[in-house]
Amino acid sequence: MKLRTKIIITYILLIVVTTGILGFFAINHSQETLLRQEEEKIQFAVDSIYTLIDMRQELIQEQITNNLNVSMKLLIEEYGDIAIDRSNLVTVGEYTVPTLYAGELNLTEDNTFVDELKELMGGTSTVFVLNDNKFVRVSTNVRMEDGARAIGTVIDADSPVYQSVINKEPYYSRAWVVNNWYITAYKPLLDANNNVTGMLYAGVPEIDEKLEGIFSNVKIGQTGHLYIMDSSGDLLYHPTMQGENIAEYGYVQDIFDIKHGSMEFQLDNNATLAKFQYFEPWDWYVVAKVNIHDIKSNAQGVINFIITIGLVVFVLAMGIMVNQKVNKIDRENKEKNEKIDS
Repeated sequence: MKLRTKIIITYILLIVVTTGILGFFAINHSQETLLRQEEEKIQFAVDSIYTLIDMRQELIQEQITNNLNVSMKLLIEEYGDIAIDRSNLVTVGEYTVPTLYAGELNLTEDNTFVDELKELMGGTSTVFVLNDNKFVRVSTNVRMEDGARAIGTVIDADSPVYQSVINKEPYYSRAWVVNNWYITAYKPLLDANNNVTGMLYAGVPEIDEKLEGIFSNVKIGQTGHLYIMDSSGDLLYHPTMQGENIAEYGYVQDIFDIKHGSMEFQLDNNATLAKFQYFEPWDWYVVAKVNIHDIKSNAQGVINFIITIGLVVFVLAMGIMVNQKVNKIDRENKEKNEKIDS
């Protein structure tokens, strides 16, 4: 074998071995970095949704307070003072109640006012009349699943709502209304003698179509998803299982115990990663769940691209370097031959 050939082969082997060792460590480091970046993206999604919910909670609280104040002002200014006629009894559901008026408007049997509120401000509104230590729902724009108005039910004297309103204080809370959780507010209806005759309710849903749209647009890897559940395991939002309960899954109880964090577990024989945060005011768990293989596949795709580009650059660089080395050897041999000839 010619000296020139031996030198070229040796040089190529040194380059390949050195590049291979450096490439091995570089790829491992790149994979760890990319996996960490993928996990950080998932955590960022959870943190962003948590922040959005926190902001929505504050906005809804302001909205519900304003809605209730505007509703009360509108009721008095547009229809008149509150009065109750206990001699004129009507049946609402299974209850017999006195007739409640705002001016000439019969609030007990007429839904004009609550329907007007829905058109003006959205949300839900209900008028209650006080009777036998109960607040009875007599007019509302809340509809049952069959389309009927949700009237004829009561808030009893042992309820914190009752205790607050009967003492002429507003009350704010969360409540399950037909098929959704609402942020709610209640305010007493007072007659000319400052007696409590009923109360007015206003509610705004925690989850509406806009918020669901935002949730659905959050992408967690290729196969992962975001969901919202409460501490009972009920799925308040889920792309495919909304309304179902997942408390039976072991990892769900672990999420309840940890509340804020990250965990890995086996689900359907797949290694799975979940990142989550607990929003206490609404009893919500914001969870992003993804197949770990999915994360690694995303990272591997980037690494494969880097390797491909690296190999192309390596081949070109090696060709240039070998060519330069060969040319140098040729020049040196030529110079030696010229010296010998001279």
